[in-house]
Amino acid sequence: MSGDEDFCTAEQAQFPFCRKAGGPGQGKCYRTEFNQVTRRQWADLLRMFADASIIQCWDFAGTVGQGQHTHRLVLSDQSRVVGLAQIRTVVLPLLDKGIAYVTHGPLWRRKGKEADLQVFEALLTALQDEYVEKRQSGPECFRVLRRPAGAHSEPVGVFP
Repeated sequence: MSGDEDFCTAEQAQFPFCRKAGGPGQGKCYRTEFNQVTRRQWADLLRMFADASIIQCWDFAGTVGQGQHTHRLVLSDQSRVVGLAQIRTVVLPLLDKGIAYVTHGPLWRRKGKEADLQVFEALLTALQDEYVEKRQSGPECFRVLRRPAGAHSEPVGVFP
């Protein structure tokens, strides 16, 4: 693999997250947006997903997650939103470390559409890029843990 196969065309490179999911020649390009959505937009987007629940609602995170920071990820292909994740982070003061987690998510099963594992993979990669690669300096340093097969299928990010 030359390395170029992992990336999209120059036209697609305008997307902030342009790594292909699914391997050389078969992947799709995705755009990620962190914290760029309003409360109303988030509510409208949630209605598009069969795997959405009250736990991903904007107000749920604010009520249950006091003392935590909430981040929202919107994953899009070239024409539509294909995945969402609501991430909560908290710093553990005594350890100067923290935890980032996605409860009952990410959301990748759109209503009326066949489930696409490439979308799930792209969501995990986007979470890892944001919380492992970009936030690796200082206390916000994460690694992504994937639950074993058969366990509840929510990815978990943890500070090292």
